[in-house]
Amino acid sequence: MTRTSTFDSMQPYKHQQGSRVQDNRSMQKKIRERAYHLYEQRGRLNGHHVDDWLQAEEEFRREYDFPRAA
Repeated sequence: MTRTSTFDSMQPYKHQQGSRVQDNRSMQKKIRERAYHLYEQRGRLNGHHVDDWLQAEEEFRREYDFPRAA
């Protein structure tokens, strides 16, 4: 049984063009849109962009059952 590191599992993203790259862009777009929505819900108050982004990421992870990054 061979053991792969986190770096090894990331290699296809680095070398492969196509669907994985597109999936990553699509995921980031959804997170960005949700973070902006959170910003608007807050009344467009500045200074919370990191919190909004992290919350949007966490919601996305839960919705699509993605593990947290190590």
